Formats: sequence, C-alpha cells, structure tokens
Amino acid sequence: MLSVEAIEDAGRGSRARRLVFSDTTVRLTSAAVVKEIGLEAGTELDRALLEDQLLDAELRHARERALRLVGYRERSVGELRQKLLDDGYPPSVVDPLVERFIELLLVDDRRYAQMYVRSRRRSGFGDQRIARELSDKGVSAEIRDSAIAECATEEPVARARGILGGRVPADRRERERFIRQLVAKGYDLRTALAAVDTPETTPDQSDA
Repeated sequence: MLSVEAIEDAGRGSRARRLVFSDTTVRLTSAAVVKEIGLEAGTELDRALLEDQLLDAELRHARERALRLVGYRERSVGELRQKLLDDGYPPSVVDPLVERFIELLLVDDRRYAQMYVRSRRRSGFGDQRIARELSDKGVSAEIRDSAIAECATEEPVARARGILGGRVPADRRERERFIRQLVAKGYDLRTALAAVDTPETTPDQSDA
C-alpha cells in the first residue's frame, strides 16, 4: 500500500498539484483530478490502482480543459500544449490529445498565425514584434513568416504613420520620441524613420 503524505500547490495560482507519496516519489497532476478521486493527505491506496484512477481522470479532464481553451479563442499548438502541461497533466496524456486536436483541425498553427497577424496589425503593432510574439507561442518560423507575408494589406510605413495619427514632430526631441514609440510597437528602425520623416519634417529639423 502507498499513502499520500502531502498534496501541494505546484505554484501560486496554479491548477497543478504535486502529490508526495510515502515512498518519497512525487507525481504531478491536475487539481480537478485530485478533487474527483478524493485524494487527501493520509489516503492509502494500491499504487497500480491509483495510477489507473489518475490516468482515467486525467484523460477526461485534460480533454474537457482543452475543449474549453480552444472554444474560448484560437490557440496555437504550442500554446495549447503548454497550458495543459501547466495545469498538471503529464506529457503522456497531453501529447496524444494535442495530436488528435490537430487532426480534427481544432488547432491549426497556420490559421492561428493569420488570425494573430491581422489582429495585432489592427492594434498597430509592427511585423518584428508580431514575429517575436508568434515565436514565443511556439509557431514555427516558416508558418510565422508566411502568415506575415500573406496578410500584408498595406505598406509598413503607411501603418506606422497611422500609429502617429498624422502627427508631425515639432522638434528633434519629439521626432526621437515618435521613433522610439514605433520601434517599441515592433516596427524596424528603417520603417520608423520613413514614417516620421514625412515631407513636412526632416531629420535635420532643429529644436528651435
């Protein structure tokens, strides 16, 4: 027989729980699974029976959690996988589940990347920042770059000027501030310079 010595939060605000057993082994699972099985400190169970119960509950709860995640909004494959792992579901449960979601087109990185590019551009962000964010979400460079190229609706300089709202820098200091603003939004320096240096202003404009 095996007893549960402790059930610990895996992190502040985490849905994952760390099970500490009397044989000093530790197993990560989801809080939802712990609740369903009724595990608590001091519970004694046969190890094989416990593993069967955990796996059965993890398969069901992971699927339900994944459906809620993709039902709320589009997710990248990497984002969905990481969410489930962070919730405490083991890779042996998560990986086949994510593959099944890919087969059913419930997650599709190409679709996700195109949606993400359009959304972030509408919010005024430049392609460099969008590319970086897609990479952070696990989207491959090939899919990321293809989405950015396919979703081009207007020239980057025109989009950058739209961020400035038609404002023309009054002096060199304001010009530099506008450039920093555009670079922070993810526009490369060349695009930022072209957007700021409209016919009404020049790089040599003085502070006077």
